[in-house]
Amino acid sequence: MKLMKILALSFSCSLFLTSTLLATEVTDVKPLTLKEIMQGLSKDTQLIAEGIFTEDFKLIKKAARNIAKHPKAPIETRVTLAKVLGAEMSQFKTFDSKVHNSAVEIGLDAEEHDITAVLLNYHLLIDGCLACHNNFKQRVITILNPSLSGELQ
Repeated sequence: MKLMKILALSFSCSLFLTSTLLATEVTDVKPLTLKEIMQGLSKDTQLIAEGIFTEDFKLIKKAARNIAKHPKAPIETRVTLAKVLGAEMSQFKTFDSKVHNSAVEIGLDAEEHDITAVLLNYHLLIDGCLACHNNFKQRVITILNPSLSGELQ
């Protein structure tokens, strides 16, 4: 009986220490910058194009899912942008929603192996990206890093 109590206590302590270590690792992860998020979105957009050309529906679905579930920019970045863009923030969010919704649809289309629908929604996704970049990219770069105001990233 005493051995069972010792084993139970040891197991409980191990479980506690493991969960504490895992929680520490998760909270110590540095959030991605907006630039890093955009670079990831660019790579996944290119992967969708590759999947279209090779009719690799698994690749299309995975890349579309990555776009639809991309990480959010750090809260400080979002607050700064909302403050500076003001009423225009709703348009910024509209473009983000268009890209998100198109990515979700691309994933669903890929599940159905419907290349025509994939292409249609890919076009909508690209339109959303380019509209956002045309309206906001240079200003966002300037807002988040004024020293780069003359450069495009």
